[in-house]
Amino acid sequence: MAACKYQGKKATVSLAVTAFADVAGAHAQIRGTAHGVALTSFHVGQEAVVYPGGIKVRSATLVVTITAMPTPTTTALETAAATVVKQL
Repeated sequence: MAACKYQGKKATVSLAVTAFADVAGAHAQIRGTAHGVALTSFHVGQEAVVYPGGIKVRSATLVVTITAMPTPTTTALETAAATVVKQL
């Protein structure tokens, strides 16, 4: 897992990327966020779950987790996650 955190005067944002041995492991990690709302706006082969204060996105065997305080909008989380996934 690789992770970083930005601490600003008004906000904190954390990013973590976790690699799994296979797609099933990554998928299980996403499904483990049971209280989240599944998103369908991501490309084929990807899935995402947004929850209060964060988002988890799976792309192949990688899971990207972004959390922020104060809680951003769902659109802001989706945009941030899409930007990161495009770089993978």
